[in-house]
Amino acid sequence: MQNNTNTEDLDLDISWLEDVKKLTNITDIYKNEHQDNIQIYFIYINIHSTIEHVFKETYNLKTNIDNKQIITRECLLQIIQQKKICQNKRYKLFDILKFVFNLESDRLQFFSSDVSFIKKVNIIDEVIIEPSIFLFHKLNSLFFIYKETPPFNKSSLKILENKTPIKKTKKASFDIENTFRNHKFTKRTNI
Repeated sequence: MQNNTNTEDLDLDISWLEDVKKLTNITDIYKNEHQDNIQIYFIYINIHSTIEHVFKETYNLKTNIDNKQIITRECLLQIIQQKKICQNKRYKLFDILKFVFNLESDRLQFFSSDVSFIKKVNIIDEVIIEPSIFLFHKLNSLFFIYKETPPFNKSSLKILENKTPIKKTKKASFDIENTFRNHKFTKRTNI
């Protein structure tokens, strides 16, 4: 028998083993760490305000010059443009929400539900993903919420095109000198 082992077969994803080792040695207080990727959820809402589709993708984060994990403004706009059509329907971006559980490990015991970890994202800026405890990296995510745009009715456009008024200007001129010369004065008689 011949042993044909490929190097691709040997490259298994063992990143979960590191998480298990960290969990078993939880006696240490963990610091917030940067994460390499984030889950992005695309939520599509139809014209009746019900959720029609939900898709999930993993996005690899980039590191900026300040050593922060980010999604650049250009990449954010590219994602928005690429995902605005879903199953042959047009959608418009309604909102972007960021959920990052960035609580410090020493404050976990005193965590209260009054703290909100969901924030609106402005599409003008880059999205900064704050460091968090490794346990919460899989929970950290972005939500792109799209609303369906009503279908465009081409027949209404044709009606509007036919009813556009045609503007006409009329020119009138007066020759004052000729009007007084040719005018015959009438004599007024009293009755």
